[in-house]
Amino acid sequence: MPNNRLVKKCYVIVKLYDNNGHTNWATFVRKHLNENGFGYVWKLQNVQNHNLFMYNYVQRIKDQ
Repeated sequence: MPNNRLVKKCYVIVKLYDNNGHTNWATFVRKHLNENGFGYVWKLQNVQNHNLFMYNYVQRIKDQ
């Protein structure tokens, strides 16, 4: 998403708050990704293949 979009600007701010120790919804997303072996997605802020990621993520949750 382009950086000038309002949604992207809000996401960047929420992520910054999380980085500074303030708990918000991004904190829970980060923790959930890390706890389920997908911490690299949070660090990269990107996935190469969205469909494959979603398949693997959903499968991991079902397996638990």
